[in-house]
Amino acid sequence: MKQIECLIWALNLKFDKLLSVIRCQKRVNASQQCFLRHFQKKFRYWRRIFLYQIMYFFLLDALVQHLKTLFKKLLGGRA
Repeated sequence: MKQIECLIWALNLKFDKLLSVIRCQKRVNASQQCFLRHFQKKFRYWRRIFLYQIMYFFLLDALVQHLKTLFKKLLGGRA
């Protein structure tokens, strides 16, 4: 369980660094707003929501595996 949490934390940091490196290459003039910056302002929470969904998916999967193992032990290996 701890390994999955550490993996998700590390991937989150790498993903944030990757997105912060992206620059808008084409600007017609200095006053024009970069589309990427506008997108980041408009959808600033999508990364957090997406990563929480991934985290909960892995945690749910680990819980299901743990429950399967527990039921097998309780039923004496007949499941």
